[in-house]
Amino acid sequence: METLSKIVNEIKPTGDLLDQLDQFSAKVNEVIPFKKCVLLHERDGKSISRGIIYRSNGRPSEREEGSRGRSWIGPPIGISRYLACFEKSEALDNAFFWRDTGTMDGDFDPRVAELRNQMKGGEGVAGSVRSLSSDTGDVATLFQLECTRGTLRMRHLLMVSFIAFYLHSSFTLRVVDSTWQDEPSGVNLTAKEKEVLKWVIEGKTSWEVGRILSMSERTVKFHLKNVYTKLNVSNRAQAVTVASRLRLI
Repeated sequence: METLSKIVNEIKPTGDLLDQLDQFSAKVNEVIPFKKCVLLHERDGKSISRGIIYRSNGRPSEREEGSRGRSWIGPPIGISRYLACFEKSEALDNAFFWRDTGTMDGDFDPRVAELRNQMKGGEGVAGSVRSLSSDTGDVATLFQLECTRGTLRMRHLLMVSFIAFYLHSSFTLRVVDSTWQDEPSGVNLTAKEKEVLKWVIEGKTSWEVGRILSMSERTVKFHLKNVYTKLNVSNRAQAVTVASRLRLI
């Protein structure tokens, strides 16, 4: 089974985006088996207003070798309006479990209605990230998987939170600066901080990391807090994404 860190690192801000996303969704399906996948990214700013939609079917029997997902690039569709169609629960960082409510009120963009119908009656896990700055405008990303709810655990929330934040960061940089490359930043993590972060990438809780590394849960949280400070982030998903991009782990 591919590690989560290897999966997310295969998304790069260069090359054939659809091909990369097809490969990416296939790898995610190995870790979190899903029936359907939807990825939305949109930027609504003064200079650029655009959106990206990607969707694919994760069923092995229906996704033959060589098949491709579907993608579309154009005006933003409104991720917040789309999310309003679903009931959310058990949020962790940027991720949550979702369930279709069976209703869709309002005058929706036809593309939103099409996506909504694709997930009709479904449930699963999703990650949603939004940022706002003078450089990028209002930028949002949604990574949504339809899965059997009974197969999902809290570690899947952490994985999807990490994936969503990484995609958000990568896609935003792709729009803002197409020449961006991964380069070390001079940030130094201690050996213990790297060990803790390594197991966080694998979806382990602080308690589980403590058991693996023979330290208390409190000590694990202490190391994570130091990592957050050094990387200027506020949660696990952001820490893993930034550390991975800076090649610190």
